[in-house]
Amino acid sequence: MAAEMKQAMEESMEMEGNSLTLQGSKSLESLSLGGVAAIAPQTDLPKKYRKPRMGEVSTYQGAGIVPVCRLATGEVRVLLWQPQKGKRRGVRWYDFGGHKTSKQEFTSYCACRKFAKQTYGIFGCQINITGVPAEKVGEHLAELYQGLSNLPLMLRASQEWAQMQLLDDSSKVFYNDIHEYHIYLLNVPYVPADILGAVSEIVDGGKRVFKWLSKEDFSQEVLAPRLHSEAFATQVMTLADDPWVRYGQAYGDGDIRTATGCFSATVV
Repeated sequence: MAAEMKQAMEESMEMEGNSLTLQGSKSLESLSLGGVAAIAPQTDLPKKYRKPRMGEVSTYQGAGIVPVCRLATGEVRVLLWQPQKGKRRGVRWYDFGGHKTSKQEFTSYCACRKFAKQTYGIFGCQINITGVPAEKVGEHLAELYQGLSNLPLMLRASQEWAQMQLLDDSSKVFYNDIHEYHIYLLNVPYVPADILGAVSEIVDGGKRVFKWLSKEDFSQEVLAPRLHSEAFATQVMTLADDPWVRYGQAYGDGDIRTATGCFSATVV
């Protein structure tokens, strides 16, 4: 009898050990051939998205855009910016995005609004500057902004252009669940980084510098935490072979939406 009780106790302890092991892991329900549950009650799997708060249309905190272009050589570049003022100066590279303004703002609207603001409305405006020395480019661009009186109109037009382009782009969007942040890739025409830098000097005293990064640059540079997404990084590294990245070099060529504005400067 004592031997039987000892064996029963050992079997019970072994079953308890197995039960603890099962509870410590996260596995899907297993069924026997007869359709009868074969394991203990299940542990709920973690949820990637939290429940919306009252009035929220989406449970994200912010959204942004990473512009993409294919150069005439066939090479692919992504555009990021780096702060030149404040505590974040000269450290990390950021997408064009930020926090939503209200519980009712949708992700794509937030991303396009921030994109237009942080690129100063330059995308969506056809800019032709020919025969102008590099040191004089800023002077001609200043005419476009007219002492910043044109800035509100340019921001609105750029946001509308981005929204239309995003709709045509079969959106590639990625989610960082730690920061509750959405990242959109957007096909855009190539605008030189020095043009964007000159506009930054006009609008906010050079708050930002811009850089078109190759996949090699992207893998080596220090990125903002909200860009740390494995799926996003994998996509950037394979963009060169992705037909989704258009060959469009100009507005209205079929791949890129028609510009909402135009500015030209020529030195004869």
